[in-house]
Formats: sequence, C-alpha cells, structure tokens
Amino acid sequence: FINHPPFFVPEVQNIVVDADSSFFDMEYIAGEKYSDYLVRTTKSELDKLISDIISYIETNLIHSDIKKPDHAIFIKKAIALKGELNESNIQVKALLERLIEKIPTHPVPHGYCHGDLTFSNMIFSGDKVYFIDFLDSFFDSPLIDIVKLRQDTCFYWTLLIDSELEANKRNKMLQIMRYFDVRLYQAFEKFNYFQPWYNYLQCFNLLRILPYISDKHENELVVNALNTIKL
Repeated sequence: FINHPPFFVPEVQNIVVDADSSFFDMEYIAGEKYSDYLVRTTKSELDKLISDIISYIETNLIHSDIKKPDHAIFIKKAIALKGELNESNIQVKALLERLIEKIPTHPVPHGYCHGDLTFSNMIFSGDKVYFIDFLDSFFDSPLIDIVKLRQDTCFYWTLLIDSELEANKRNKMLQIMRYFDVRLYQAFEKFNYFQPWYNYLQCFNLLRILPYISDKHENELVVNALNTIKL
C-alpha cells in the first residue's frame, strides 16, 4: 500500500507461509489511539487532519477507473449476505431485496482503498498517522473508505464499541465526529456518482456488520443507521 504523507503503513518485516499457518510480522509503531489524540488536538490540527484525509481519498479517486459497475458482483454478495443473516426483521429483509433490485446505474470509481478505514484502525504518532488492519473488500473503490469513515463520523460506531472511553472524552469526540462528518460530506457530494453509490455501499456495509453483532446496543445502532439511508 503506497504511503501518502502524512499517512503511513507499518513496514512488513517478516512473512511466513506454510501448510499449517500463515502470518506476517510488522514494525511496531509507538503512538496514540484516536481518542487520546483527538481530544487534545487544536482546531487547526483537526482541520489539517480532516483536509489531509479528504486529500488522500480525492487522490485515490482521481487515479481510479470510473466505469459501469458489474451488477453480478453485487447480486452475488447480496445473496450470500441474505443467507448469512437469515433475518426475520422485515425492514432488513426489504433492504436486502433492494440491494439486488436497485443497484445504481451511474459509473463508479474502481481503485485503491484501505477497506476498513475507521478511527480504531489509525495510530497517531507525532506528525504521522499510521493506517493498520487493512481489509479485503468484495468491491475495491475509494468510496469504501468514505463509507467506513462515516460509519464513525455519522453513526459513531467506534465510539460505541470503545467501552474504555471516559464520558468527558466521549462527549468531546461526538462534537469532533459531527464536525468531521460535515466536512467529509461536503467534500465529496460534488461528484455525481457520490450520492447514489454512497447510499448503496453504506447500506451494504451496515448490513454486513449485522452477522457479527451479538450486543443489543450495537444491533440497535446499525438498524437505526439503516433507517436513515434511502436507496
């Protein structure tokens, strides 16, 4: 994954592949988690971080191949998701059907993405930010990174699962996330493919979380978030 200052990736130092197990060792990065850094950051530092993240995604969009989507990719994944969920919730079942029936017709960017660009997957180290825990995606597009960021800035997913976060930090983080979200949305709404594809991919993203959730509050957050998305 190409470094894009101030964003970096820990160096892969050792790779082991054998019949029983495969793994790799990565450089240790001494740094702070998102909440420790953001709650003490200044307004100008926060604005720079937001601008840098927007620039990073815009660069990947510029270098993407904008083309018609392969509907078969989304239909296959939606059918597989339908089997994983086996969902009795009428709303969720209806959304799964719409994922198959209402695939956007706009051309869509195909290109690099982190795959799980949430704040829990960033390490803040001095003036550098390290991205960790990359995730394969069934569909590679920089739009996926916007989807994952707004999973935090719009729906507060990382804040919900961060059980160790003190109440005062949580309240400040809510303010930061709201501010971040407005900037993020305004930066990308200008692209004609953004709105239809963002809604579609965010719906896909949230539904894909459901099979891994056992906590009642996490489930409520996802279902409530789905209620805000129009396909």
